[in-house]
This record gives sequence, C-alpha cells and structure tokens, in this order.
Amino acid sequence: MPVSVPPARDESAEAVFRIASLLATTSDPAAATRLIAEEGARLLPFDKLMFALRLLEGERVVLVQPGERRALLNLPLVPVNGTAVGRVLQGEVPHVFAQSSKESRLIVPLRVQGSVRGALVFSAAAPSALTESHVDSAQRLADIVAAHLELVRRSAAANSHPAQLDTARKALRALPATPPRSGVRE
Repeated sequence: MPVSVPPARDESAEAVFRIASLLATTSDPAAATRLIAEEGARLLPFDKLMFALRLLEGERVVLVQPGERRALLNLPLVPVNGTAVGRVLQGEVPHVFAQSSKESRLIVPLRVQGSVRGALVFSAAAPSALTESHVDSAQRLADIVAAHLELVRRSAAANSHPAQLDTARKALRALPATPPRSGVRE
C-alpha cells in the first residue's frame, strides 16, 4: 500500500492569513502597524519596516514607524519625487531592491483597487539576509495589509476636513462684526 505524503505546508501563506486575521481584530493604527512589523518579521529578514502612505494625491507621503501614536495628519509630509519610493508609488517599477555596503532595502507597493496608495519599505543592515528573492513574500504581505492601511489613511483624510472647518470657523470669528467700509459714501 503506498504511503501518503502530507501536503507541504506553506508557512508564508499561513503567516499572511494570521496577519489578516489579527488585523481584523484591531482598529488602532499603532497596534496594527506594530502587529504588521512583528508578524512580518516571521516572513522576511528585516531590521526596520516603514510605511510610506500617501495622504493626498501627489509626490509626498508620511513615513509611519510601527507603533506610531501620532495622527497621520501630525506627521510631516516627505517629498518622494525622484526617489525609489517615488518610482514605486508612480508605478514606474513594480518594486525596488537596493543593496549597499551598509544595508539592503526592499520597497513594494501597497495597492488598493488597482491604485498604489503607499509602500512598505523593508531595511536590513549589512550583512543582510534580505535579498531580491523576498519580493514575492513582501508583496503578499503588502497586498494583505493594504486594505487595512487604506482605512487608516482614509480616516486621517476624513478627519482633516473637520480640522480645516474648525480653522475656518476660528478665522471667521476673528473678523470684525461689521464689514470694513470701502471708503465709498452711501
């Protein structure tokens, strides 16, 4: 009787599904980014993970570290035009892998409904086990977390409108009660 061999386990797929399940249990962006980094470290050999998120259309992103507690709107907008992150965000390249004597860096897009909304930036100090062979795992992770990060991004954008309205209201209150006269006699 032939011996049946159990199917090979895809540990990468299991880790990605575990991340998706855990993300479904939190609405806290700081906890979510920390969880993505911790669980992602089981998939990829990196020392540092950054989330580059577009808040507005254009050439700027906010760089979010895992566990960041500040609101996205309170983070500085960083220009990325002409950079590796910018090339990934613009869709010029599907990913970027760069290696120097000091570090290896892998950048993959965060895609939501066909649009690139940001990127995951993995870095590892030299000598590094992070190689271009990790692109598929990095992209799988990005594809799973992109929708969750998109909700965080949209929430920040939605929250910016009340802040802008509040600023406009304060400016209106500061105006004199009667309009200044233009110098024309009635």
